[in-house]
Amino acid sequence: MKNQRSYALVILGIAILIGSIALSEASGLHGASADSEKDVVVVNTTANPVPVNTQGTTNIAGLVQAQQNGAWNVGLTGTPTVRVGNTTNAPVLVRDVDSPGRGAFQLELDVPIPAGSISASNSFPVPEGKRFVIEFASASVKSPTGARIWVRIQTSVNNSVNAHSLTPVLQGPFASGGGDFFLVSQPMRVYADSGTQLSVICDVLGAVANSNTGAAVVMSGHLVSVP
Repeated sequence: MKNQRSYALVILGIAILIGSIALSEASGLHGASADSEKDVVVVNTTANPVPVNTQGTTNIAGLVQAQQNGAWNVGLTGTPTVRVGNTTNAPVLVRDVDSPGRGAFQLELDVPIPAGSISASNSFPVPEGKRFVIEFASASVKSPTGARIWVRIQTSVNNSVNAHSLTPVLQGPFASGGGDFFLVSQPMRVYADSGTQLSVICDVLGAVANSNTGAAVVMSGHLVSVP
């Protein structure tokens, strides 16, 4: 009888042990299923980021850096306004395409008046694609004694032809050939359009020309590029 009781106790212990093991495994499986539904927190540093593939619209905070690979095409419609916010320490480089120093010119037109005549002229064609801006004129003028020379620069602007008079100042008698000597030194702002004629015209007033009558006119200024 005693042996039977001991045997029954052993059987009961084994059953309790098997039941405990079964309950432990069932609890472990249930815990694993519950843990799989929890959020996963990634703690990678910025030096070792997790690669991602974004789709749709994504909001990005902080500094975004992009590396160009191939040609970029940016489509702008309408008339967008671009603002440049450079400081005085890092200015934007610009160029004045109409700067007088970039297209400076000077030109001399000599106008001898044949003896016995009262008028003569000389012309220069303004190059295509350029507009002359005359800023200063100087001239030496010779006339018969007691006579005067009317000197003018004639140009065309917007199909309007006009003459701009110079003002010679008497310097005294000119011994060679007999006559008077004048000088001009005159600032001005006169335009001559592309493809037109820039002319100097001289007329003798109060006499006829001798063999030493005429003017030499020098003009200086700058060129402007035009369409």
